Amino acid sequence: MENPLLPPIPELVIGLVAFLIVFIFLGKKLLPNINKVLNERRAAIEGGMEKAAAAQTEAQQVLEDYRAQLADARHEAARLRQEAQEQGVALIAEMRSEGQRQREEIIAAQPRPDRGRPQGRRGRAPPGRGQARHRPGWPGRRRVPRGLRLSRAAASTASSTRSRSSRPT
Repeated sequence: MENPLLPPIPELVIGLVAFLIVFIFLGKKLLPNINKVLNERRAAIEGGMEKAAAAQTEAQQVLEDYRAQLADARHEAARLRQEAQEQGVALIAEMRSEGQRQREEIIAAQPRPDRGRPQGRRGRAPPGRGQARHRPGWPGRRRVPRGLRLSRAAASTASSTRSRSSRPT
């Protein structure tokens, strides 16, 4: 009895010969082309990596140059700011001294107010127009005789009564 899983011998030999022919053809013609494409791809990848590394190095150098320029610009700005502050302080001092000098000139040029004016009680000039004739700190207060004064409570009641009665209904 013959095994159904084993093919007949002549078919096995023909299949083996055909397989070897295809294998040799593929090995001689197709395999070098495949290797060539793979090598080109490997070279392109390595070249891209070298280019990327070079670009990374260049970018790092540009970044360092930028940071150095930025630091120089900040130092320059700080120096200019300091100079401006010093000039401002000097200008303020100069203007203050000029103002003080002008003030002293104006004061020296004006006549003294007590010269040529009549003297009142206690050696002071009598109050003139627009000057207060009462104690300082007591503006507009009039003296009311003691008997006519109202207590605070009565004064507030009287003023509120007056304001209510004067309103139109």
